[in-house]
Amino acid sequence: MGPGDRMSTEASKKTILVVDDEVAYCDATAELLEVLGYRALKANSARQAKAVLEVETPNAILLDVMMPEIDGLTLLAELAANPRFLGVPLVMVSAKAMPADIGTAWMAGADGYLCKPYTADELREVVQHVLAVPSTEHYRSGGTDRLRIILKSPPPDGKS
Repeated sequence: MGPGDRMSTEASKKTILVVDDEVAYCDATAELLEVLGYRALKANSARQAKAVLEVETPNAILLDVMMPEIDGLTLLAELAANPRFLGVPLVMVSAKAMPADIGTAWMAGADGYLCKPYTADELREVVQHVLAVPSTEHYRSGGTDRLRIILKSPPPDGKS
């Protein structure tokens, strides 16, 4: 068994819920997670996510910000306030990458933020990070761990 096999074996024990109203993004993300060895659940709306969460407690949740009816930030706030999900990392996923957008997600209870479009490596990095952090270290549990933000564009001053 090589190092890659070990990661796949460990990952297969973890379930990730992907919530995104863009069906293609939701499907592609779920497929990538499955290739990485995770069990992926999909929901194309906050209502569908709530239905899934009535019967499943995933190890992490990836939430799109902009969704119709109930947006991702509203669902994030509901989940962050629910003791049942205290140890479940909540990662916001959005094309909105301005500091104010990210700050709003932090204030609503996000444990991480991933900017669209993202690569398979960035998705893997985010998921591995939030799953590796003990639940007591998650921000909502009183810890200080917050995932570094993966930005797609260079800083406004043009320097990297």
